[in-house]
Amino acid sequence: MSLPPSSPRPIVFCAGCQGPLKAVGRMPIRRDTLQHGYFVQAQPGDNQPALGIDVYRCHNCGRLEYYDHDFLLPSV
Repeated sequence: MSLPPSSPRPIVFCAGCQGPLKAVGRMPIRRDTLQHGYFVQAQPGDNQPALGIDVYRCHNCGRLEYYDHDFLLPSV
């Protein structure tokens, strides 16, 4: 499953330790049809289109953070 690359992002900082976050890639997600309002990781063969969210990891404390820099997720 291929996602379009995201455009360059500003430096983001960890909410836990304030260390700089490093981008580790994009994760494909889709809206869960069984539990409305939830998002789950997209799998090959899914009927719904996948959206890409940016994943960052803090190399100081290991925290993972997810960002929707392109504002692709719908408002709930």
